[in-house]
Amino acid sequence: MDLKAIKGLGPKKSQALEKLGVRTLEDLLYFLPFRYIDRRQILDLKTLRGSATGVILATVVGVQLQRKFSQREVLVLKLEAQGHIGEVVFFNGRFLRNQFKFQKDYFFYGEIKHSGHGFKMVHPEFAPGEDKDFLCIEPVYHLSAGISQKNLRSYVRQALALPLEENLPLVFVGNNQLCTREYALNNLHFPTDRTRYKEGKYRLIYEEFFLFILGNRLLSVENRHLEGYRIPRCTSRVEALMASLDFEPTADQLKVLDEILGDLEGPGAMRRLLQGDVGSGKTLVAMMGAYNAVLGGYQCGILAPTEILAQQLYQEFQRVLPPEITTALLTGASRDKEGIYTALKAGGIDILVGTHAMLQARVTFKKLGLLVIDEQHRFGVNQRQQLIDDHPKVNYLMMSATPIPRTLSMIFYADIEVSTIESLPRGRQQIETHLFLSHQEAALTARIKALLDQGQQGYVVFPLIEASSHFNEVDSLLEGFERIKSTYEGFPMAMIHGKMTTEEKSRVIAGFKSGEFSLLVSTTVIEVGIDHAGAGFMVVYNAERFGLSQLHQLRGRVGRGEIKSQCFLVTPRANENLKTLLTTNDGFKVAMADLQIRGPGEVLGLRQHGSEHFLIGDLMKHTPVMHQAMADVTYTLEHPEEFKDYLAAMAQKISIKKG
Repeated sequence: MDLKAIKGLGPKKSQALEKLGVRTLEDLLYFLPFRYIDRRQILDLKTLRGSATGVILATVVGVQLQRKFSQREVLVLKLEAQGHIGEVVFFNGRFLRNQFKFQKDYFFYGEIKHSGHGFKMVHPEFAPGEDKDFLCIEPVYHLSAGISQKNLRSYVRQALALPLEENLPLVFVGNNQLCTREYALNNLHFPTDRTRYKEGKYRLIYEEFFLFILGNRLLSVENRHLEGYRIPRCTSRVEALMASLDFEPTADQLKVLDEILGDLEGPGAMRRLLQGDVGSGKTLVAMMGAYNAVLGGYQCGILAPTEILAQQLYQEFQRVLPPEITTALLTGASRDKEGIYTALKAGGIDILVGTHAMLQARVTFKKLGLLVIDEQHRFGVNQRQQLIDDHPKVNYLMMSATPIPRTLSMIFYADIEVSTIESLPRGRQQIETHLFLSHQEAALTARIKALLDQGQQGYVVFPLIEASSHFNEVDSLLEGFERIKSTYEGFPMAMIHGKMTTEEKSRVIAGFKSGEFSLLVSTTVIEVGIDHAGAGFMVVYNAERFGLSQLHQLRGRVGRGEIKSQCFLVTPRANENLKTLLTTNDGFKVAMADLQIRGPGEVLGLRQHGSEHFLIGDLMKHTPVMHQAMADVTYTLEHPEEFKDYLAAMAQKISIKKG
């Protein structure tokens, strides 16, 4: 329902609410306070020393208007409370003069400073002494220009007064001893005590999990009925190409490829996530899927988040695929964009590898049969959906090197199929990870020089390109490069970062791979997209500034050949979070630890571009509630006749939201 039922909400206020994400009554009801003011207790001035925040009941014994501060009028109230004399000050208070009457009692809430000479408050909240409703728990909301706390509290109270339907099956409300939706929202906005607040919070946590999981499961059913391009298996030619490789694919790679080819030849559009640890061989699987699509008469798009990754994928596709397969690269730096647009639309390009440049309206495929999105969590939900909306029958394969546990994948990716590569290709080395504190730089330097003397190459990573006054104790690339040049004098090195041109970056990477440089000093621009078997070590400065999954991804740039590989994490002081990386190379364990520290929104890219995330539910803290909600969703879908009306209503709501 729209917000027309709310009184006092004109066009300007509506626009201000829209900036807060509030467009409907439901949005308003679920726009929860971020903190509360507890005004239930009156402070005891006899025991108060120094300052405190709270409520006093005081009698006005004097009212003065004083001109101060560039002619602004300051209202000063003389008060008497509990035998103590004090004052309240309102700057620019002329407009409040008539709010107070001599010898009348008022409640005041705010910071009160008390000394032997009396007490003082500046700009407190206030109400007449007979207004006992002032002694309550008051919600505090995030605001935008044009909206006050008073406005929001009024709007929310009006919304709560309207009829509110239950949005959970009543059987689960009873079985799980949940309060009603109306009770929960009333006590999350305007709680009267902690018990009622906790009851409401528990209900909404369950509700969030239940509706999120149910929505994804219903979308999964809907996806299975989506008509997609049916791309036949070209088994013999795919197998012949794989047999020509100079390595043997793992059993996991073959299993996952079989799942993808099975989806492609089925009647429905493929919606599949391919997850696997860094270096597990996801690219080969995607390449064979693309090759099969081209053999079946379709085009393929490969979307990558960075130019470096796009460049490497393009080179790898060209190197492995037969010469009759036409591959093109489209990035912001591509020179012949017009030629690519024309050839793509005419069907002259079989596989287009590109960055965000592929999302432009001018990029038109003649017959896009398969879309592969690499490092999918780096794209917003809306960005990922854009190409699919333009090609509703396209088969869609997402790839991620941030694998997540099965339970969480069943929640976040319940609307798609999930394939996992768990094993690493033969010959991949386990990476030893070591932690150095900043004051141990001399010991680290000795270790690195020994590796360089052995002929090894390595990466040195900094979190920033340039020094910033906003980040103390943070190394920058430009300063660090000069330091490293003098420290490792005699060893050739190069620098790479995101502000360099594509040609400059390509030249540096080529030089590193050819052995021209011993050290590649960079920012996180190398996190994905550089595959060099000759690199044996990596140093990451200010490791505490990176997420664990990002550090795991970074160290995955080494250990790609037969060289025993090492990663050195440097941080100013001991950091408990980093210890996970010292004890495991398992991407699932790293991702789980990262989820506990940073939450799924940051780790999985769920907060990008309007994507959904939980308001109060926490997957790490509220795991038992999540499992109960998941079990109840499963029961609901396994007994469709029992929940026929409810499922029909929810399916309609999902369709409206999608529209």
